[in-house]
Amino acid sequence: MVRGNPKEVGMQRVTVYLKLRVIGAIDSMVGSSIKSRIREVSKLTFHDEDGVPHVFTWRTIQTWLSIYKQLGTQALVSATRPSRSAANLMSIIATCKRAKVEPFAYLCDVFRRLPAAKSPKQVRALLPDVWKPA
Repeated sequence: MVRGNPKEVGMQRVTVYLKLRVIGAIDSMVGSSIKSRIREVSKLTFHDEDGVPHVFTWRTIQTWLSIYKQLGTQALVSATRPSRSAANLMSIIATCKRAKVEPFAYLCDVFRRLPAAKSPKQVRALLPDVWKPA
């Protein structure tokens, strides 16, 4: 970390390693509140693994910290849409297995019945833990 004026860097993906370094710097800052420490970190320049300098806004840092605290390190990975879709599907399958429901039968039935579900109660009845085959 170096103070100074960095070169402006275009919209590049930031590695998880760099995000964690930024989050870690919050603890070493002097300030009476988390917000003041985040603002101090936003004045720093961070260099990525290739030596490219980065400066992040306090809002970006605050967002990363919030995501990290709520969801952990894995949530800081910038996932592509296909990988997020696959992760969502795997989550549904895992939920089905925990509820002792056959995933393929469940998904086929839910995709058929979901368009007709008009109320929150009808949608709730389609969740794996309470689902009954039609």
